Amino acid sequence: MKKRHRPFVWAATACLLTSCVMEDAALGLPRHGVRVRLPPLAAPVFASAERRLYYSDYQEVRQIPIGPHEEEIELFLAAGCTGLLLEYPDFPEAASGALFPLHLDDDGTLTLKSDWGPAVTVLLSFPPGHALWRSLNAHAFFTAWAAKGGGNPWRVDAAAVAEALSRGRMGVGDFTVLPDRELVLPLPPGRWIPSNHYLPVVEVLASAEPPVLCLYAGSFYYRKESSDEAFFLQLGRDGRGRDDCILPYGFTLP
Repeated sequence: MKKRHRPFVWAATACLLTSCVMEDAALGLPRHGVRVRLPPLAAPVFASAERRLYYSDYQEVRQIPIGPHEEEIELFLAAGCTGLLLEYPDFPEAASGALFPLHLDDDGTLTLKSDWGPAVTVLLSFPPGHALWRSLNAHAFFTAWAAKGGGNPWRVDAAAVAEALSRGRMGVGDFTVLPDRELVLPLPPGRWIPSNHYLPVVEVLASAEPPVLCLYAGSFYYRKESSDEAFFLQLGRDGRGRDDCILPYGFTLP
């Protein structure tokens, strides 16, 4: 017997969003002044990376540049459910995000977190006027994503989630994880640090066998500690490396 998954109930109360807020947006509803905390990239070797903040307004997604050392800004956010995403153009898998007002701290501050980055990335792929923003059960959505991610939210198949959301109805069964793929890469000796801090640091000793990286479909950037050496690796959904992989020395994908 086929297992049935309980669908999400599109409850507006979960993200304090009602249809009248969106319908009255053109009348100039007041905005909420919110202090937004901006986390740095976890690894110091990426501390100077370019950053951009995206957030959904009534009718559009706005973008503002963020300095590498800015820790907090104030935004006047539209009433209703608003997504915020702090993105690193060079390291897409390092994004942090939050949903207003769902993720407000007790002191009224909104802290962007890497745990929510992939989920907010999917939500911001839908324009602010989309019906999704009026009916999303945000609490259930983020809870299901975290449960399926198993400690690494980037392992959730974001494309599958976006497709389910576009249908206007989805259940916990629509959250799946990308299959793992092991890669043996003959890296030079040193500590190779990923921009995605959910992945382990790769320690390579001069006399050791080449390390085995357990990855999945997505983009991966590693930089060698105390060095300018780095490599970028992109794996397609079919598990194969794409032609735009940038590798710093002569090895090829198996």
